[in-house]
Amino acid sequence: MPVVETILPFLFPTQHGYMYVQWKFENETKLSISMSWIGKRNTGESSAMLLWPQQSLCFCLASRQKLYKSDDFGKTFKRINAEIFNTHIRKDSGIMKSPVNPKKVCSISDSCVPQYSIFPSTSGIVMTEDGGESWRKIKVPFQISGPLLFHPHEENWILARAVVNGMAYLSKDFGVTWTFLQSYVRSLKWGARTDEKVEKEEKTILMTVSTDAHHFLMGDANLIRSRDLGEHFKSIHVQHVYSFGLQGQFLFVSVDHNKNNNTRIMHVSKNGGDSWDPVQVPTVTPERFYSILDMSEGLIFLHVDDPGDTGRGVLYTSDADGIVFSESLRNHVYTNFLEVNDFYKVESMRGTYLTSRMNDDNSVSTLISYDRGGEWKTIPLTKEQCNGAKLEQNEKCSLQIHNRFSRSRMVDVPMGPLSVPNAVGIIIAHGNPGTALSRHIDVWMTRNGGYTWYKVLTGPHHYSIGDHGSLIVAVPAHSESTTNYLMYSVNEGRCWFKYRFTEHEFHVTGLVTEPGAKTMRFSLWGSTLPSREWEVITVDFEKVLTRACKDGVDYEKWVPHGEGANSGCLLGKKVSLQRPKKEELCFNGVDYIQKQTAECCKCTQADMECDYGYYRRPDTPKCLRDKRKPPDLCIHGDTEKLKDKLGYRLVPGDVCCGGDPVVKGYLDTHQICKNASWYEYGMDYKKAHTAKKGHSRVVVFLVVPMLLIVIAAAAYFGKKYWDLGKFRPTYRYSQLSQEDEEDLEGLETKYNPRPKGLRAYRDYDTSDDDAAMIDL
Repeated sequence: MPVVETILPFLFPTQHGYMYVQWKFENETKLSISMSWIGKRNTGESSAMLLWPQQSLCFCLASRQKLYKSDDFGKTFKRINAEIFNTHIRKDSGIMKSPVNPKKVCSISDSCVPQYSIFPSTSGIVMTEDGGESWRKIKVPFQISGPLLFHPHEENWILARAVVNGMAYLSKDFGVTWTFLQSYVRSLKWGARTDEKVEKEEKTILMTVSTDAHHFLMGDANLIRSRDLGEHFKSIHVQHVYSFGLQGQFLFVSVDHNKNNNTRIMHVSKNGGDSWDPVQVPTVTPERFYSILDMSEGLIFLHVDDPGDTGRGVLYTSDADGIVFSESLRNHVYTNFLEVNDFYKVESMRGTYLTSRMNDDNSVSTLISYDRGGEWKTIPLTKEQCNGAKLEQNEKCSLQIHNRFSRSRMVDVPMGPLSVPNAVGIIIAHGNPGTALSRHIDVWMTRNGGYTWYKVLTGPHHYSIGDHGSLIVAVPAHSESTTNYLMYSVNEGRCWFKYRFTEHEFHVTGLVTEPGAKTMRFSLWGSTLPSREWEVITVDFEKVLTRACKDGVDYEKWVPHGEGANSGCLLGKKVSLQRPKKEELCFNGVDYIQKQTAECCKCTQADMECDYGYYRRPDTPKCLRDKRKPPDLCIHGDTEKLKDKLGYRLVPGDVCCGGDPVVKGYLDTHQICKNASWYEYGMDYKKAHTAKKGHSRVVVFLVVPMLLIVIAAAAYFGKKYWDLGKFRPTYRYSQLSQEDEEDLEGLETKYNPRPKGLRAYRDYDTSDDDAAMIDL
């Protein structure tokens, strides 16, 4: 794809004042700076920006941070420390806003008692409920540990945990008053789902509470739940809890199974903890680890480490219930030392993921999946695109995407892949052609969700997306160099214009735009050498794209995954949507809403994935038996012997209609599990099933004849189903050495009971970062 670089130094003269505005923070040289967009205008844009430089350490005797506010999208800033009562903003989670109402913002301050102590002992909250127009100070009766936990749907409900004795508190008036809930709490979460509203979970609070008040940071803990906003708490059948995590429909808990070698059993629930099933994954020894990478699309991506410090493992995907995990990719890169992996969910294309695989020669290459991990492929390039790539005989050239792994190996990669839901099909990334990652990188781009790529810029850059993908901005990024120009494209990277944004050399450390990629304003953050004082240069492209796109004229119909083998069908559904034509120079606007329609697809082999005990090699659709894993699976004490001719299952969330009858043929006979005593380990169902004494005799008289009837019926219908081979498949085995799903545990307790190499759960949230930190 040809790229035109046109130098336009006088296209928008600086004296006009509307192309860029430069603001310098006098005497502000701290190493990092954080920002948050708050409030909301009628257009849907944020009404203000808060910015606070940060010190590397935060003690009570340290100088107070300065807090700045901008009401004109970063063009000018005003210092507002007096408005927040000159409080000392906490370094970590210092400013947080409600996910429901962005006008409601809390600034958390730590103070010392007595006055000249070094370490903080109490907390206070300075809040605004009108987007920073006014502030008020609230005294908190405890020192806040970690972040405030906002309810995903109720803007005034907040949970918090105290440093002393792990006490948990609830506020129902946005932090003004607090109600004590429980002591000796290790972890605390809202039970309400973020992806959809489920009424019975809206008032749910989940927490793990230690069974030993004298050693509440170690030893056993129970998982308890309240469904009436903290009025009453009850155990939900889980004991010996090590940790728990919640995302979407899945609630996970890891249970200490053997304290001598720190092995764990992991259970999953899809109904908020009313019932549990053990997770079906291969046994993991104590020196290995697992990590949940994504749970956002109705299934779970789970990495399980290989034995030894190899830096690789196996990537698994779950069924729709989160119980049975099947092999998705072998030799998946996940380093033991720095917890680095390249797993990336593409936000602009449903079902698409990028990750890295370690090759036999220990080189690392990139793979892409268009069907949520069902099949992984290399990213093909044309012969012309591979010119200059070093290839051995019979080696195939493909695009290698650089992400966290490259940065951990000191490759100058200023940004990883970038995609946003509002810019459908667009992915921007650093990459190189070849068979493996190399140190020479350029900027590559795709507009069809990763099926075809083209090089757009030479060398490393910061890049950002605006106006729903109609505007792409990039600025050269070398760790030790400076620049005074940026590049922008108004046709999805096909032609680039060069614009000089300052008269002096500028050291760029970040390029940001408002979350959502809807506006046409971009801010460059950095400093002027040698002073290293922070500066922000805001560039407004509203004078570049001046004509609004017209419905039916400037838009075209596009089918995501239309370039794939299934003509756009994914998970049994084909989606058609509209997007601007690449040759039209017009803007969408911040209030643009994309139109789309969907239709059901016929069932094919593409709607199937490898079942437990089978695996699929990259670039091949066939599922092969894994001789290391006998296909014995178990749920509720039943074992399933899978038929050798099978090896496939319906992809979770697939809604295909009719078509291939083979899709419906994966039901097998079962037999009772043996040695499955681990199944209910940690699960205490006795209380839930205890009968009242006064009715015991009546129950016996009723149950005995009913049991005889049931046994007779079961024998008859069982014979029928046995002959037809239509018993529901059941699944087997889950014993893990696993780890917490909460980062606070090891940090706050200063006690780490994990076996070597175990990793904390990381919620790789790819949503817009409301408090992005930019390092100088």
